[in-house]
Amino acid sequence: MIQYGLRFWREVKNDIRSSDFYRRNKNIINVLRFVSNWWLPVYNFLNLEKDPVIRLDLRRGPRLFVRNGKSDWGIVREVFFDKFYGRAVSNLHPGATILDVGAHIGVFSLFAARHIPQSSIFAIEPIPENYVLLEKNININGLSERVKTFRLALFGGGGRCPDFFDSRRYSRL
Repeated sequence: MIQYGLRFWREVKNDIRSSDFYRRNKNIINVLRFVSNWWLPVYNFLNLEKDPVIRLDLRRGPRLFVRNGKSDWGIVREVFFDKFYGRAVSNLHPGATILDVGAHIGVFSLFAARHIPQSSIFAIEPIPENYVLLEKNININGLSERVKTFRLALFGGGGRCPDFFDSRRYSRL
């Protein structure tokens, strides 16, 4: 009887995941599954939340600040929900040294710190708005000893790095 019940629920789960409803509402479903304070991103999605920065408390994961209307939410989804870097991180040994170049707001740094014990992480981010949230996200999770942040840009030439912001403040790198 238990075997039948488990098989039934696996089939139901597969049917739900393959349904149009799931595909169209995957982001909302993932928010409900993975975010403890789910009402904030839902309010944001419905344009009811007007704060420019909201705090996400991930279930079984870190807390982090993301900006409304920016790519931050997509990166959180990619790294924590879709486990985009899971295989790469699983190949690293405890105590590894990791360079997160273009660290954005620190999503990958948080993921790596959580999955690789005793690792040392150097998070490099040149854009001031991103760097402020990077530091906040590292500090709110108590990782400032393991994750060192640097407001720098890296490039492949010698000498001083050229300015990479245009008048609309988009990166040209």
